[in-house]
Amino acid sequence: MSQPTRFPWDDFPNVLIHASESLVKCHRAYAPAKSGDVSAAAELVFDTLSLAVLAPMVTHACKGKQFSVA
Repeated sequence: MSQPTRFPWDDFPNVLIHASESLVKCHRAYAPAKSGDVSAAAELVFDTLSLAVLAPMVTHACKGKQFSVA
């Protein structure tokens, strides 16, 4: 089986990780958030948001740089 063609992500903005995948997936709100529960999604975000990551995001935003949140 052949692999699909991969294309470079030349202009894709940096991604800033707030929490490990395992921490997010083990959170009590993960399953409901994944199923579309908006309140659970907000809880998941607020509980896993990293202030250490948030500070540089604000700095970058103030300098007009693009970034994605993961």
